[in-house]
Amino acid sequence: MQTKVYIPPEKPIQCWQMSPLPIGMVPTFPTSNLSLEIGPGNGAFVVHQCQQFPTHHFIAIEKKKKRFEKICKRAEKLKINNLTLVLGDARVVLEKFFHKIQFQSIYILFPDPWPKRVHGKHRMVQDYFVDHLVKLLKPKGTLYLATDHEPYAQQMSAVFQKNGKFTFESGQSLFPTYFETKWKNLGLAIHYFKFTLAVN
Repeated sequence: MQTKVYIPPEKPIQCWQMSPLPIGMVPTFPTSNLSLEIGPGNGAFVVHQCQQFPTHHFIAIEKKKKRFEKICKRAEKLKINNLTLVLGDARVVLEKFFHKIQFQSIYILFPDPWPKRVHGKHRMVQDYFVDHLVKLLKPKGTLYLATDHEPYAQQMSAVFQKNGKFTFESGQSLFPTYFETKWKNLGLAIHYFKFTLAVN
């Protein structure tokens, strides 16, 4: 699918770390053992990761306000203290807040496939965005993707192959997320990817 570069309009960015932060305030977090999830949905995966790896800090960027608020409430209830939640579009948030951060791992699980050709520019995984992710990953850092949408899976594979800075191996299910469970129950095939940033 041929697409144009799409940069969403910038909006006020809201963050949460155990409690809401003033709008526009840059959060603080450790400078090591950092992981990122783009589009956490209902937050089940990132909360699970926080609980399984308490010495790591996780950042999750969600652009839908209701989902963001639900994850905040869930994290507060569970007293999750190694999580930063950000409300905003990752293409803007990463450039504004985290352009100097390097993550050990990045997760993009079941992003919106935008199946209509006219909407293809809205897809997250495109050349320019993957070029930016290279700057955000540590050497040998890993990037995990999953989608049930065959054309998007083909695009993901092509974009990373064109980038040329990653080694590829077949991924696998990391956690039974809401969308993964839903698509599997409908009998849809799931495409898992694991890309590791090569060392120059």
